Amino acid sequence: MKNERGSVTLFVLISMIFFLVIAMTAYVSASNKLQGQNAEVEQIKAAYEQNIDSNSLLQLYNKVTKTREWLGGSGTEQDTYKIYTIEDLVTFSIKSNDGDSFDGKYVELMNDLDFKEDRSYAKADRTDFGDINGDGTVETLKTELTTGTGFPCIGSNKTFCGTFLGDEHEIRNIYIYKNSTETYLYLGLFSCIGNNSTIQDVVVDGTISGSVTFGGGGIAGAITKDSTSNIINCVNKCSVSSISASNAVSGIIGNVVHNGTLNATNCRNEGNISGSNNAGGLVGYTDGTVILQNCYNTGEITNNLGNNVGGLIGRDSDATTNSITITNSYNTGNITGKNYAGGIVGRSYGKCTFTNTYNTANVISNTEGATSTVAIYTGGIIACTQNQATITNCYNTGKITTKATSAENNVIGNGGIAGHIRNGTIQNCYNAGKITEGNRVGGIIGLAYGTKSAVSTLKIINSYNTGEVESFNVTSTGSYYSQCAGLLGMSFYNNLSMLNCYNTNKVTSANHAAGIIRSVNNCTANVINCYNQGDIKSLSDKSVAGIISTIENATVVINNSYNTGNIEGTTTAGIARVSSSGNTANIINAYYKNNVASGVVGITPDPSTQMTQSQMQAASFVDTLNSNRSSINLSDYDLSGYTLSSWKTGTSGYPEFDW
Repeated sequence: MKNERGSVTLFVLISMIFFLVIAMTAYVSASNKLQGQNAEVEQIKAAYEQNIDSNSLLQLYNKVTKTREWLGGSGTEQDTYKIYTIEDLVTFSIKSNDGDSFDGKYVELMNDLDFKEDRSYAKADRTDFGDINGDGTVETLKTELTTGTGFPCIGSNKTFCGTFLGDEHEIRNIYIYKNSTETYLYLGLFSCIGNNSTIQDVVVDGTISGSVTFGGGGIAGAITKDSTSNIINCVNKCSVSSISASNAVSGIIGNVVHNGTLNATNCRNEGNISGSNNAGGLVGYTDGTVILQNCYNTGEITNNLGNNVGGLIGRDSDATTNSITITNSYNTGNITGKNYAGGIVGRSYGKCTFTNTYNTANVISNTEGATSTVAIYTGGIIACTQNQATITNCYNTGKITTKATSAENNVIGNGGIAGHIRNGTIQNCYNAGKITEGNRVGGIIGLAYGTKSAVSTLKIINSYNTGEVESFNVTSTGSYYSQCAGLLGMSFYNNLSMLNCYNTNKVTSANHAAGIIRSVNNCTANVINCYNQGDIKSLSDKSVAGIISTIENATVVINNSYNTGNIEGTTTAGIARVSSSGNTANIINAYYKNNVASGVVGITPDPSTQMTQSQMQAASFVDTLNSNRSSINLSDYDLSGYTLSSWKTGTSGYPEFDW
């Protein structure tokens, strides 16, 4: 028994000695490696003291940084590279800019970091990282990162193609400044991100500014050409600004470069964004595909020196192959631009799709003092779309304003949903904000404009305006006189179909005005099952009507529609005014209150029906409107697949839709 116990004791003793030898060997190896790196650091310190030239310093600095190791991880999804300190973040940037794309690798932020707080550094007063901010003087790391050019953007020299996991941590007081004449310069936490890159669950706060050419964003300056990137659950609180004439600035991605694709989900911008061209809360400029889901902006977006400013996207390029898709998103930050200012998007030449999206902020285009002939557009959802737009279940409650010294040679489109639209469908949308100024002004659309060689097609379905519409401070003469309406300011070279739409607020114009459409010119228009209850007034005694105030060189149908609003002007009509020639007007089952002498001016005999207030508030009138629906074949009006709304008695006593 004693021999057995002795054998066990001897075995345990030998094992302990064996593991002690292994541990001592590992310690000596690590100590030697650390001493080697420290020796190189001492070389750099000695070099500073001896004023060695910058190239030699850079060579020594690169030698150290290339041997600098991550605190842990192998870069896989299960064993990520880990960032604990500011030094780790800077090292990550250096490795990226030294040629590592991190393609297929995972980098994880383990802590909140604050560039102004010593506790976020391993050693805030260290100098071994050198002259990071490029001011010619080596200072402490904390000073280097908060002055001069500040933090070196990740992916400046080598596009980042990996996955960055923020784990909902916040990077605070980041400072990036660049005043450069470089042709393409991108600023952000990441400069450029590339194909298959993902940035997720990170919050960035601080200041990003300079003469950015051609992208600045809180998360990334750009998505590179032909690349697809995913931004998920990210927040920008940085102020982002640029003074360059050729720029794109935003809270998330500055520029989506040619054929690039951005998928952004659950992202938001809270920072103020300021540029001289192409500014947006989420994206400044896109030359590719942008898909935004559950995203929003609360920061102020200003673009006082240039064009294209939007609550979520500034603009896309002139390429018709571009596309913008925005779903379940919104803007609450005030928007101010020189031109093309939109609550959600400034300007688009590609295909746009908006679903369940809204704006509640004030939107202003200000061209006061401009003397050139320019088109000016402002809108609650989009200022100007030149291609195809599908806008569904969207609304605006913000005040939409266009400030201009003179409308002498300018088309000024101002609308609660769109300032200008060419082709598309607006369905289940409304405006409740005040729409003021401009010379093509509407509660839903300011101007629907095609061309003689390419007539556009537009449908407005189940949409309405309850906001005040006015234009009376702009000096307007010639063909650019003021045109205001409850829904659409002007339709020109456009095949228009409008179904189940209405206006209930007043419309006041310096010149011409209408309850539904101010002018239909060189196009077709079908107004089916619509009504106006708002008062319509011209301040200069021009033509005013309850539904359409001018039909010129057009083919128009008005069917099962009515007006109860007061009409005030020189040439007044309860329903419509038809010019002397070149028109085909088919007005069926149209009704107007007897506060105006004629229903339709320009057609004899008058095809409309005059009624008293009590008649229009009677239950029998609701029955008449519902009965009339049976004689309407929507396919005759390019409205196949849609449904005629039924009528009921509303709170005002007049018929309204049974929605």
